[in-house]
Amino acid sequence: MPVVLLVKGFQVRIFLPTREHGPAHVHITREGGEVVIVLNAPEQGVSVRDVRGMKPADVRQAVAIVEANADYLRQQWREYHGE
Repeated sequence: MPVVLLVKGFQVRIFLPTREHGPAHVHITREGGEVVIVLNAPEQGVSVRDVRGMKPADVRQAVAIVEANADYLRQQWREYHGE
């Protein structure tokens, strides 16, 4: 699972096939917590799928990071998953 983006201590990862599945999403970790954010179509934005042990303020910051880098992250997903 490569780290495709590192911002302010947030590690944004994309798990590799065959372990991973659609829809396109990223796993963001920081200080032992994790949030999974779905990379919806550009007109739909992004959405939180799951949160494990991450503070609400960190979840908001992770969402902002993904929103700011959504096009790049969708491109990375396609490179790893071909979708």
